[in-house]
Amino acid sequence: QLGPLYAPGTLPRKLTYQTVKDTHDLIFNFPVPELDSHYRDKPGEYISNLLGHEGPGSLDAELKARGWIESLAGSASRFDAENALITVSIDLTELGEQHVDAITRALFSYIALIRADGVERWRYQEQAEVEELAFRYQEQASALGFVYGTAPNLRLYPVQEVLEAPYLMERYDE
Repeated sequence: QLGPLYAPGTLPRKLTYQTVKDTHDLIFNFPVPELDSHYRDKPGEYISNLLGHEGPGSLDAELKARGWIESLAGSASRFDAENALITVSIDLTELGEQHVDAITRALFSYIALIRADGVERWRYQEQAEVEELAFRYQEQASALGFVYGTAPNLRLYPVQEVLEAPYLMERYDE
């Protein structure tokens, strides 16, 4: 039993550090339960895709319009067998560095909006189609690159699905 990623009562937590390279990033990590067993429906990818969406009305579009960010990306990643993270990474402008609290409020307001609107079947199906196309038309890797990329998946997915499992989005479950 590995236990939770963070001890109860230790979140939220803010970590500030100075990098060697002059970058201005704002990163939010949200711990979530493991995602491995959900490889057919990909809730982490669905949510991170919504958070990182760049179209009209998105968080990205709003913050760019204010001149606060260069880019915003959402991602879901495995931490260990029991824990995963949904991450929102934001590359700030100089002006954005002065508005970190407002950006944080905007992110949490956007999350509240997603929660209120719920999961929409059409968005899920659209993302599933993109994943299917990515699987079907992926670039051919070298033999060694293929082995390095595929071997870790053998411990995560059934052998007969190891090639397609990272791309599967076939079970819509709001």
